[in-house]
Amino acid sequence: STQFRYIGKVNNKNFYVGLTTQTWANGSAACIANGGRLATISTVEENILIANNLTTTFAFFGLNDATTEGVFVYPNNEPLTYSN
Repeated sequence: STQFRYIGKVNNKNFYVGLTTQTWANGSAACIANGGRLATISTVEENILIANNLTTTFAFFGLNDATTEGVFVYPNNEPLTYSN
């Protein structure tokens, strides 16, 4: 099972990082199984919190083009309002 570490709260959203290496699909499933979802990064503050707490050189978050190649959406249909 996937273990998570709490890293903080920004904009009334709690953020955790997974402690095991996962594929995007497995990471997403692990988040859902634990009552959450892969992160939606909506502000620079959220981006900073996540970036400052990563222990690897890459990470997955919710934005994806799994349904239509090249059309990126968040699984919760939150609009893409921040990019970096």
